[in-house]
Amino acid sequence: TLRPDAIFGTTNLWAHPDGQYARVRLRPIEDQPTFAQVWVVDAAAVCKLEAQFDAVEVISRHAGRELIGRNAKTPLTGRVVPIAAASFLDPRHGTGLVYSSPGGSPHDFLALKEAQREGRLPAELRVINTVEIKDKRRQLVPIVGECYAADKLAKYGITDPSDARMEECKQELYKEEHYGGVLVQVGEHSGIPIKQAKEKIHAALVAEQRGGVLYEPSRRAETRAAQPVIVARPQGQWFL
Repeated sequence: TLRPDAIFGTTNLWAHPDGQYARVRLRPIEDQPTFAQVWVVDAAAVCKLEAQFDAVEVISRHAGRELIGRNAKTPLTGRVVPIAAASFLDPRHGTGLVYSSPGGSPHDFLALKEAQREGRLPAELRVINTVEIKDKRRQLVPIVGECYAADKLAKYGITDPSDARMEECKQELYKEEHYGGVLVQVGEHSGIPIKQAKEKIHAALVAEQRGGVLYEPSRRAETRAAQPVIVARPQGQWFL
């Protein structure tokens, strides 16, 4: 997931078994003088960090298979979740390590079920529902199956993530969550509407020194040298 509010429904993390990862220390940046964290990212993401932070120190490097089977602790919840193998990850997107929140993501739900069938994740791992949705009449939308994502997949009859209707299915659910969803069973953050949750949960992560901002281009593009375009954040520059 790329949504901070979805972190409450995290069941596991995905890592590419053939990927290369780096453990990096981010030094303070100009407008956040106390910012200093250690992140684990895909090796391809290190150059993004170097272009956006004052100093990036690579502490160690790890093959993706070293991460598979280990556990991680999710911020804000403190829940310990497994790291599972996923060959569908794109190292060019975000940090290359992905939180899986299947309750509100059709892609994550299908990936979870496939990983359980293949033994990459334990069969007893359950979806965590942290959102309630109300329709336009302000009536609660009941969960019929395991979660809203499962119900939306059932509506479309989708069982394969490569289905051409997958994007439509996903966007329909995201729209319903955005306009009618509210966080539930997440402690002090319960009751926050989803349309406001992104900013509030992001602020909470930053306040606890458990997150930061990584800028990405609005679309994927390449330079004339066929290299991916990344976002640079030069200090003190006031014009382009």
